[in-house]
Amino acid sequence: MKRILSLCHILLTGSFVLMTSCNDNDDLHSNPVPENIPEKVILEFNAKYPNATNVTWSTKDTYAVANFYLASTRTGGHEPNNTAWFNMAGHWNMTETEISYQQLPEAVKTAFEASPYASWRMDNEIDKLQRSDNNETLYIIEVSQKEGNVETEVDLYYTEEGILVKEIINAEADNDYHEYLPQQPEGNIQTWLDQNFPNARIVDYDCEQNGTEVEIIANGLKHEILFDNQQQWVYTKTEYERRDWTQIPTSILNHLRTSPYYTSDNAIDDVEKYTTRDNGTYYCFELKTAYDDDVKVYVNETGIISRPQNGNDGGNSNVPVEDELQNFIDQKYPGAIILEKDYDHGYLEIDILHDGIEKEIKFNGQNQWVRTEWEVRQLPDAVKNTITAQGYTLDDNEFGYVETADSIWYEVEVRKGRDELKLYISPTGEILRTEYDD
Repeated sequence: MKRILSLCHILLTGSFVLMTSCNDNDDLHSNPVPENIPEKVILEFNAKYPNATNVTWSTKDTYAVANFYLASTRTGGHEPNNTAWFNMAGHWNMTETEISYQQLPEAVKTAFEASPYASWRMDNEIDKLQRSDNNETLYIIEVSQKEGNVETEVDLYYTEEGILVKEIINAEADNDYHEYLPQQPEGNIQTWLDQNFPNARIVDYDCEQNGTEVEIIANGLKHEILFDNQQQWVYTKTEYERRDWTQIPTSILNHLRTSPYYTSDNAIDDVEKYTTRDNGTYYCFELKTAYDDDVKVYVNETGIISRPQNGNDGGNSNVPVEDELQNFIDQKYPGAIILEKDYDHGYLEIDILHDGIEKEIKFNGQNQWVRTEWEVRQLPDAVKNTITAQGYTLDDNEFGYVETADSIWYEVEVRKGRDELKLYISPTGEILRTEYDD
């Protein structure tokens, strides 16, 4: 059985020293190293972390994984507070480190404290992901909030510049972040990135059967770039935070203000710019309505437009999604075309075109289906009869239809006297919930 040497051993007449310190913590270095961990991995680990103690090794997929303690990242105790991943050739790929809030970069603390999550309960330990090559360093803050009997946990992913790149609701417990192990783009994708974003840092790289999506940070902004399964560019989506809205052309904002859904600039929730292969350049504005719903409005230089479909050739979607999610969609919504996927308010939202209707499917951080919703123009007689019998009048001619694993309902905006309300009504006419527009 191989072991990390506890004595300084000269390998080549004093020119090379195996970096294993001789100190009072030698007993913490003495965990056996499994025989399937290559020696070049051990040498690289000892060179990178010469002060590591309480080291244990395991393997996952094609990686050697070291759990260890470093006093520089947490004082007191000797429980492992770092996890490092190496490929079997000895190349370091990623290290997850547990840090305190005080150790966060100032830009991350400033962004978090200005976010809606600042008042939520925060986990004492924050995860820092350092990755090889040109991959972005990420800081994951876990927050939670309990409303009634329901507790919601959200993982917030920040870059060192304080850019929030992901919000994930109810992620898997004890996440080892293996999905963030660096992947190097290949072929046309790397060439395209070098030409268009030469200084980009990769946040995430998702290669599936029907395409590849690359998330990058460049010029202080987050960009999501979609390539088809031939590695041909389809579109680039750029996210604008509120501080970046000054970069939006005035003509685009003026067109937005003609939308019947527009009330004020304060009601703009999110802005995304699409630069596309097939549909030119346009912007997507997500607007808050009176009942805190989201409405998407699409605008280009000519004015308000219908939602473009990018990269769909003959009904085949190019938007890459995990096999598990694709199988769910194929079974529940056969023939659906995937229009887009995005993280919004913590959920993974996948927009589809099914039976000629645009539908929005939401999944949580464990890829569990949460709900699907879409707009309808007709209500069942039982719903209309309830509305009339309760003395309400309809306030809109479009209605929300929502289905979950155990329930379905309609969301209907109504009036009664001076009150504006939203009713949640089952198909049989039972009012499930009532919301007032304060």
